[in-house]
Amino acid sequence: MIGDSLTEQGLWSEMFPEHTIANRGVGSDTTADVLARMDTILATKPERAFIMLGVNDLALGKPYMDNYNRIISELRGGGGG
Repeated sequence: MIGDSLTEQGLWSEMFPEHTIANRGVGSDTTADVLARMDTILATKPERAFIMLGVNDLALGKPYMDNYNRIISELRGGGGG
């Protein structure tokens, strides 16, 4: 799980007890913040990733789609950052 405070506060292991879940939600994170810590996200060697991110970018008036696409590219193994 990748995202901001909404992700961080999720009780993912309780909702999906049959799965091992790495919660990489951090309060106040923007897409740029997630890009800056992709190494720690990729270090978990995720089989799947669920992203809930962008609200803080919108609140700050920052563009986010380029960063969002870079996050997806890095998750797919395409680098880009």
